[in-house]
Amino acid sequence: MKLPKINRILVGVFVLCAFVLTILIYRKAFVPSRSHVRTKNIPDWEFLLQNAHQEGSVNAPIKLIEFSDFQCPYCKKLEPELKNLLKKYNGKMEIIYHYFPLPAHPQAFQAAKAAECAAEQNDFWKYHDLLFQNQTIFKQQPWDSLARISNIRNLDDFDGCMKDTLIDKVIEKDIKLGLRIGVEGTPTIVINGKLLFGVLHEDMLNHLVQTMLNNSYKKLNH
Repeated sequence: MKLPKINRILVGVFVLCAFVLTILIYRKAFVPSRSHVRTKNIPDWEFLLQNAHQEGSVNAPIKLIEFSDFQCPYCKKLEPELKNLLKKYNGKMEIIYHYFPLPAHPQAFQAAKAAECAAEQNDFWKYHDLLFQNQTIFKQQPWDSLARISNIRNLDDFDGCMKDTLIDKVIEKDIKLGLRIGVEGTPTIVINGKLLFGVLHEDMLNHLVQTMLNNSYKKLNH
């Protein structure tokens, strides 16, 4: 029996709505939302500033502490956004970097060790950037070749450092530090004692930094 035209239209609209609803549910289930960010306050958080690599002004009022994994694609995506923030808030923000290689990433620990060996020759940040830029070739163990690209002065010392198990302790100390404050994955950011879990974006971090600066300015003027 053929349905009346109005009924066919209503059925079509119902089917279309059901299809759109299914797509939205699918996206919500599998695509992280910017709103899926949880926060946690860390009392006496200044201990996180010690024994770490820093970029920016040491006197900056905003301390952005990063726990990161060189093999993590989300960390790679966040890095240029952090550099944008550091440039925007020049003199007002400092970035502090801690290693947090995840067990799920088999080359992440060695990558962190290579970065620390580069740091032994005062070349941490350049090597840090090269690691993220070459994330897809980690299986090839490119640590020496990246050291050459980075123009590390003494490659023999770099190779010796990579074989030194004492450097492992530096990475392990950062991991323990992250676990101590509740780091669950990477990247995890702590801004002036506020720990952020979830999918992090430049606009959200920018809003938080600006809010903290505004609040700091208001306190100084009261």
